[in-house]
Amino acid sequence: MPFVLFGTCDSSLSVANQAESLLSENFPGEKSHQAISIFALPTAKVAIEIITGRHTLAQAQKYDCEDSPEQRFSRLSTQCLLTLARLAPFACSDMHLSGVLDGFFKDAVIRKLVKCDASVGTY
Repeated sequence: MPFVLFGTCDSSLSVANQAESLLSENFPGEKSHQAISIFALPTAKVAIEIITGRHTLAQAQKYDCEDSPEQRFSRLSTQCLLTLARLAPFACSDMHLSGVLDGFFKDAVIRKLVKCDASVGTY
């Protein structure tokens, strides 16, 4: 289930739509919200493991030749951050999720991700 939720934030619209369809077909109406709530913590942990490079998905895969390592990292980082943003509202009612998200956003990894490159102009 965490990977279905992770898939809903994929940069490929077809993947995201398939994951959303899977979620809504198996958990119609309010049950979808409940399913997300139940699996929010393990999903957040997977996203954080990927973005910090501790999950096997963070490493180049055998048949993954379309992306450069930098592109793969950028794509997965974006997907992870979107996943965490989707799960953030559930932190109000889940202290464990709140703690995991707080720890992540205080970590140096997130600061490195959002650090602006000197070549990027600021206005």
